[in-house]
Amino acid sequence: MRQKFFLVFLLSAVFYHSYSQSIKFAHYNDNNGLSHNSVRHIVQDKKGFMWFGTFSGLNRFDGYQFKNYMSSTPGKNKLYNDDITALELDEASNHLWIGTRKGLTLFKMDTHVFTTFFHKKDDPNSLPDDEVRSVYVDKFKRVWVGTKTKGMYLFFLNENRFERIKLKGFDYVKEIFEDKKGNVWIGSYENSSVAKITMDAKGAIVRITNYTLSVPYSNIKNPYINFIYEDAKQDIFVGTREGLYKLDKTTNQFVNLYIENKQVRGALGSLIFYLLLVLQMVNIG
Repeated sequence: MRQKFFLVFLLSAVFYHSYSQSIKFAHYNDNNGLSHNSVRHIVQDKKGFMWFGTFSGLNRFDGYQFKNYMSSTPGKNKLYNDDITALELDEASNHLWIGTRKGLTLFKMDTHVFTTFFHKKDDPNSLPDDEVRSVYVDKFKRVWVGTKTKGMYLFFLNENRFERIKLKGFDYVKEIFEDKKGNVWIGSYENSSVAKITMDAKGAIVRITNYTLSVPYSNIKNPYINFIYEDAKQDIFVGTREGLYKLDKTTNQFVNLYIENKQVRGALGSLIFYLLLVLQMVNIG
C-alpha cells in the first residue's frame, strides 16, 4: 500500500510542478541545426556550452546555434563514428569522453583535438570491444568504460591501457554510477543486473556485491536498466523497463515499487524517466 501512495505522490508532483510554474519550452531539431533528432546524452561544460550526443553526431549548443562534430567533417581531426552511445565530461581536465559504436573517443576541449581508441587484435592493453555503451569519470579521475560484449574496464590515459574489472555476467555494461560514498554501481541486464563496487580510501576495490532484480508476479529477472540514481537521502533507485526499484537498506535487496493497477502500470512505462526528475525535484526516497 505504501508503494502505491509513493508512486501516486510522484505523479502528482509532476503535474504540480508543471502547472504551478510558468514553464516555456523551445523546440530544437534538425531544422535548427541539430545533427539528428534523437538525442541520447546531454552534458554542460564549465563555460556553459551544452553538448548533445545523438544517433548521428556530437553537437555543441551556445544558446543560439549548434556546432556539429561528425565523421564527415573534412580533415583528420574529427569524430570517427557518429553514433554516440555515451557522453561524460571530466571538468578538471576539460575532457569530453565519447562512447560510440566504433571506439572510445577523447575530445580535449582546450585544444579541440579528437583521439579515438580502438580494439587492436594483437594488443591486450587495447579497447577489448569497439562498441562502448557507458563511460564514467570517478572521484579519483579514473575513466570507467563499459562495453557491449566484453564487460567493464578502467582506462589509464597516460599508459594508453585498458584494465578489466572482473564482474561475472556483466558482459553488457549499460550504466555506471558513483554514489556519495564513493561506491561505483554497474547496471546490466539478463545474465546480471546491478553490482556495487566498494573501494577503500585510495580507490582499490575491496568488495563487489551483486544484486538480482525480480519482477513481481513474473519469472522475469534482471530487466533492462535505464538508469541508476541516488536521492538526497542517499537511497539508491534503479529504473528499468519493468518498473522502478529501490534498495532496501535493511535487507540490502532491491524492491520493485510495483503498481497493481495494470492500466496505470502500462502508462507509467513511458513516464519512468519523469519519476527520476521528480525524485530530484522533491528530494524524497
